[in-house]
Amino acid sequence: MKKTDIILCAAILAGAAVWLLFLSIKTSDNLTAHIYIKGDLHASVDTSNTAELYDTGTNLVQIESGGVYMLFSTCRSQDCIRMGKITRPGQMIVCLPNRVIVMLDGAGEAQYDAVAG
Repeated sequence: MKKTDIILCAAILAGAAVWLLFLSIKTSDNLTAHIYIKGDLHASVDTSNTAELYDTGTNLVQIESGGVYMLFSTCRSQDCIRMGKITRPGQMIVCLPNRVIVMLDGAGEAQYDAVAG
């Protein structure tokens, strides 16, 4: 490879890294957290000016202005806690053993990982 090829590849990779960083930081205002337990909607909480803890009986859901995350769960695998904080419309946290789903809905645009056509 020539020196110019290496510089071009480095510039493209740097640009892609900056773009991914921008997408990961971007959050949406006016989010609503919908909490489902065993398929039934139990709560819809506006996250814009709220900092509260929602207890489902088996899970603790922390709702903040920047997003939502699972704080505690009685499930064995703890995958729902490792999902981290969700901040964009369309994202969700799922605890399969306890049948708890937390889903964000809002005015922003949903982010997709991939589109198959």
